[in-house]
Amino acid sequence: MLKALSVRNLGVIEDVFIEFEKGLNIITGETGAGKSVLIGAIKLLLGDRFNKTLIRDESLPVKIEAVFENKFDFLDDEIKAEFDIESEIIVKRIIDPSGKNKISINGNIATLNQLKDIISELVDIHGQHENQKLLNPKNHLKYIDKYIKSDNLKIYKDKFSEYIHLKRKYETLKSEISDLLKNKDFLEFQIKEIEELNIRLPDDLELEDKLNYMTNIEKINENLSAALNNLKDGEINAYSLISDALKNISYTCRYLEKLKDTENRLNSVLYNLDEIASELYEYIQVDEFDPNILNELNARKYRLDNLKKKYNLELDQILDYKTKLKRQLDNIEVNEDEVQKIEKKLTELKNTLLNQGEVINKERKSAAKVICEKIEKILNELELKNTVFDFNLKILDKVDDNAFAEGEFLISTNAGFEPAGLSKIASGGEISRVMLAIKDVFAESDNVSTLIFDEIDTGISGKTAKKVAEKLKNISNYKQLIVITHLPVVAAMADRHFHISKIHDDNTTKTVVSTLDGHAQKEILAAMISGSVTEMSIKQAEELING
Repeated sequence: MLKALSVRNLGVIEDVFIEFEKGLNIITGETGAGKSVLIGAIKLLLGDRFNKTLIRDESLPVKIEAVFENKFDFLDDEIKAEFDIESEIIVKRIIDPSGKNKISINGNIATLNQLKDIISELVDIHGQHENQKLLNPKNHLKYIDKYIKSDNLKIYKDKFSEYIHLKRKYETLKSEISDLLKNKDFLEFQIKEIEELNIRLPDDLELEDKLNYMTNIEKINENLSAALNNLKDGEINAYSLISDALKNISYTCRYLEKLKDTENRLNSVLYNLDEIASELYEYIQVDEFDPNILNELNARKYRLDNLKKKYNLELDQILDYKTKLKRQLDNIEVNEDEVQKIEKKLTELKNTLLNQGEVINKERKSAAKVICEKIEKILNELELKNTVFDFNLKILDKVDDNAFAEGEFLISTNAGFEPAGLSKIASGGEISRVMLAIKDVFAESDNVSTLIFDEIDTGISGKTAKKVAEKLKNISNYKQLIVITHLPVVAAMADRHFHISKIHDDNTTKTVVSTLDGHAQKEILAAMISGSVTEMSIKQAEELING
């Protein structure tokens, strides 16, 4: 149970301390007095986010402290040891003006997640937000699963977690293989592209010269022929003139020995001249010019140039690059065996999940039948006569953490009408009673020791209000209840009655919480009944208290 709550510097609350009792704790008060702030403080202890606008005095921190008593058997031994938990938990949450948190559990520093994990097991708050959750069919299956006591759903979720983990591994492996195959295709394409050109060194390096020669063959032949004419073939040519000069010098050498060296040098010139002429003959194209060869050479040069540009490499470097690509290709290994193993395991796990899901959904159908019968009975007690309450369990063909199913609560509050979704049928007052019935059904089976109802009586009055009050009193026999109400018939059932009011002092407004008993409680109930305290309203209050 929630034994005590201390709240400082939060909204209209300057400093409030409340000691709760077992059983039914009622909170009443005028609108804006701080009832919702008090609930907000408890929600902060459950791990809710803090809104800076709720700080009353921005120079001071917000301080919230609570004391819980329980056996805490549902907590892990590790958690108990870490936070020295035996029969009492003292939790503190301090939030400074900058929004920074300091959280402690039994004097030990705790994280926000640890706070959520521990305290959320102790308190369940029901208000308009929870009504909206009840109207959403996505939440309905959780109510059914909460009632089932077997470990089948936990086993399923563990297997499902294994399935998801393996499926992610499978998808990652398939993606990697796909990337490898794409890379393999790309490597093969590059290698093929290079090999198709059949690069020949050094021939392809001389391609530019070949093209230059063939493109200008006519000019080359013309100039070489002219040169040969000058050197040897013309009527007047250098070879003949030098030969004649050599003859003259050779004759003169008979008489002038010193010219012998000149004769030798000129003889060398004549020999070299003959060799040069022979070489020039070789370069003269005597065959008929073939334009197809020129086109082939141009086409090859174009392809080689494109390849060099594509890889930004020279021809010899491209050949080295091809060798490197082949090594990379040889190193690519596609692990198809591993893929097949995982596929087989996934199939086995899916079959296991299907079988487990069938067991779970049978349990769900049985549990839903019991739950719906109990809720119908309670709703009948709460003046929703002839109500039909049902649960539609739909089996799905997809592997998910809900064990192949989704479900929705259905209700009909009028005889002769088919049950339909809660959001389509139920009014605000009816939804509050449905939620109260659900809480009543689950109250004995869950770990939560404290239930908080924030205006559960919205939209009801008269006989219905009396029935709701009796139901709340009944639940309080095995759960601690903290109920915020505007109905005197509910407030009169209190084991402990707190009244919240606002007082104005030195241009400020603050909240005061009073514990009511005896005459003070009668006066508050009287004011709730008639709007003012009169003899008649006091008498009515006494009748409510005495039952």
